Amino acid sequence: GLSISQQVEALEAYVAEAEAVESAPLRIIGSGVGAYVGALYAARHPDAVDRIFLLSPAFKPRKALAALAGGDAGVAAWERDGERMLAGVAGASPYEWYRDAEGLPPHPFLTCEAYVVFGVHDDVSSYDEALAWIREGREDMRTLANREAGTCAERKMLEVADGHSLEAAFNSEQRMVQIKLLEFFDLLLAEDVGPR
Repeated sequence: GLSISQQVEALEAYVAEAEAVESAPLRIIGSGVGAYVGALYAARHPDAVDRIFLLSPAFKPRKALAALAGGDAGVAAWERDGERMLAGVAGASPYEWYRDAEGLPPHPFLTCEAYVVFGVHDDVSSYDEALAWIREGREDMRTLANREAGTCAERKMLEVADGHSLEAAFNSEQRMVQIKLLEFFDLLLAEDVGPR
């Protein structure tokens, strides 16, 4: 497995290789830590990313990793043993992942449009952190003098009655998450929605 920094580096290498074939603005979809990785990539490469769709993003990644490890006691055991099985992660995870997350920004600054879907019963990623990130974007749109990065695009959030996996939200008859995803990326046709 890769640390968050290594995941961002792997994404950068993949995109660089793909751009050698075709250059087009990226649209990123990520979930949990993958959503955070996508947001970090978008923050580091603002001209490369057009839009980003984040499912249960793990802002403040150390906090999310601690939750996956089982809280403070789990993190202490993780440090002592050097690796730990994390909830929802295949294989043992090295403690270096937790150390790596310490130096990462809690809320990456994005200049592209962003849409967040968050389960209000999420026990891994922090709803409060996702909401804070949305609010920071709104504040950044008002006071860009506080940021060196330039412009800040709109950030939206859909709250659903679900947990971290968002399984119920994706499997519901209403298909709300799928519809929002398709609308956000301009891929929804009127006949795809059916009667409302």
